[in-house]
Amino acid sequence: MLYTANVNRVLFWLVIPLILCSFVIFKLVESQYMSDGGRLAIANQHHTNITSNIGVDCLILGGSNSVFSLSADQISNNTEFNCYNLSLLNEGNSYYAYWDFIRSLPFDKDNIKHIFYSGLLPALNDKYYHSQLRNAELGIGIEGNQTFRLLGRSIASYLYNFYKGKVFFEEPMNYPLPNKYGDFDFSKFKHCYGGSSSNAFGSIYWQDMNLLSGWVNSQLNEMKSLFPQANLYFLMPSVLFKEKSFNFDNKTVKTVESAVLNFDNSPNKTMFIVQPAYNDASVICDAPFHANAIGREIRTRDLISNF
Repeated sequence: MLYTANVNRVLFWLVIPLILCSFVIFKLVESQYMSDGGRLAIANQHHTNITSNIGVDCLILGGSNSVFSLSADQISNNTEFNCYNLSLLNEGNSYYAYWDFIRSLPFDKDNIKHIFYSGLLPALNDKYYHSQLRNAELGIGIEGNQTFRLLGRSIASYLYNFYKGKVFFEEPMNYPLPNKYGDFDFSKFKHCYGGSSSNAFGSIYWQDMNLLSGWVNSQLNEMKSLFPQANLYFLMPSVLFKEKSFNFDNKTVKTVESAVLNFDNSPNKTMFIVQPAYNDASVICDAPFHANAIGREIRTRDLISNF
């Protein structure tokens, strides 16, 4: 009995605290490898660029699909517009955070005459929309969730990757700062590995069309409120699909189109543009909705031809 009592004391006062301390230390080390991917620095660079570009009269807005896949430089050099790309990765992690960011920028919003908005949500579904709402409720901003947390990825998964020959802690991916047009700088990004059949969209359909329609109206109202002099171009983005015959669900397209065309943006106009799917993986960077430099040129050229 005395031996058992001694073992229990060792477990309670030494082994268990040692395990707990080791776990906390591991999580602290892990947190040092967490990164916002340069999102905050990118937002600050946009702030610097847009406030110094006093002649800008055209904006590209949206999430990562327009960060990677649309070029304000190309639009500016092939039209009479002076365009700037104010899209953010993950569209600011919540729509509230994104519009707060746009609202905070000190430039003449009355001078903006054209807005090209390209959000990925119509290509996703109800679940993703609710995740954006949860991010807003948690106060997660454009830099993402950087809070220290004990829960999350398991130690076993790190050990498994290490066993497979991978580094224990992977270096975080940092995205490059935008150029003077706000465009993504592919020359400083080395992670475009192209697409494949496994790196493509399958059939992901919306269920609640009223929810989708409400989201469209909410986005358009934000743009109209912020940019009262602007024509609004609402885009369905180009995506690489698994099957060439597959495209956006027709019901989803019709719902978005109806909401856009029935939106009152008078005296300015509102247009709905569906951009074609990418033909092959050679124009894809690292996701089915992220073009590489070639795909961006193709998609932007298509957009110019439509307005």
